[in-house]
Amino acid sequence: MKKIVISCFFVLIMAGMALGAVDTNKVQELGARYDYIACRVNLVESQATLLSAYGTISGTDTITSDFAQLKVLADSSDPTTFNTQVQTINNDFKTVNDGLKTARQAFSKSNISQSDRDALKSQWNSTLQTYQSCNVAARKEIVSARVEVLQSSIDNWNGIIANMTAKGLDTTVLTSVVSDAQNLLSSLNAAIQATDDASFKTLLDNANDEQNHLWARFAIGRINSNIARIEPIIGQANLSGDLDQINSLLNTSSSLATPGHKYGPGEFQQTWQNIKDASGVLNTLSKDLRTFEQADRQINRLGNMTGPRNITGRFPRGNMTGPRNFTRPLRGNMTGPRPRPSINQPNPTENVSGSTQGGGQ
Repeated sequence: MKKIVISCFFVLIMAGMALGAVDTNKVQELGARYDYIACRVNLVESQATLLSAYGTISGTDTITSDFAQLKVLADSSDPTTFNTQVQTINNDFKTVNDGLKTARQAFSKSNISQSDRDALKSQWNSTLQTYQSCNVAARKEIVSARVEVLQSSIDNWNGIIANMTAKGLDTTVLTSVVSDAQNLLSSLNAAIQATDDASFKTLLDNANDEQNHLWARFAIGRINSNIARIEPIIGQANLSGDLDQINSLLNTSSSLATPGHKYGPGEFQQTWQNIKDASGVLNTLSKDLRTFEQADRQINRLGNMTGPRNITGRFPRGNMTGPRNFTRPLRGNMTGPRPRPSINQPNPTENVSGSTQGGGQ
């Protein structure tokens, strides 16, 4: 039977996978995205003030209130609710823009003097220039946040690759992911120069999808690399069913984590959940293989005991080649009968004269 070697690092690597690591990207960007939206809120509020004399512009109070709530969500780092609130504000913008459109038409038909008309147009253009400056600065802030998180991921991935390479694992797929991540950094920086907000948003959304793909592809490649190491012995342990389950989960995720694919609602969350589930099955599989390995070692130890066992485990002594003499060596003065004291022999504690030794009277 092939010797089984299951490294203890195997479970530990997989234990670190969590969707929270992916959400870090969105949390980092919340403040920057808030500033980006603030540029547009300030623009429509300023324009509404300029055109207030030419019609009632609905929605300005609502957008101010909703935008204040967005600030609370950004500060609390709640990306899911933040995104929901952004959709609410986008609807507010539509309402305000409809009012601005009606007011501008009324302004065009008004009988105000040319000087007043020119003054208002100058103020209007000033609001647009302020918005453009604010907008570019906010774009840079968003991209910087995204680049910082992506660069952090690249640094972390390079550390993982070095560790896995040292353990003899194949990191070809992981290295390819890092290369694609570095190319994405260049694409993000180019997004700052987009000609309009719609183009910037499209470029940013595409970059977001690609970054999600990179996270998923790296995690999938990491699992597959570890599987390749132990796959030859999985069949011996009758654990192929676990491997089939892992492959099914990863294949579903891989079909979505492909360059160019745009995630639909909830698709990325499901993709990452599949990866987490596959990781969980792999952890269980690793533990089962360790149990199998221990049993295999025990069988091998018992197999080495088919011959007589030396209980003492010691080498025979050199003086035991013949019959062992259990008697002690005779003392030199005991070659004959042992002499007994004579009855008439003086007591060594008495003097010949009869007085006690050392105590004369």
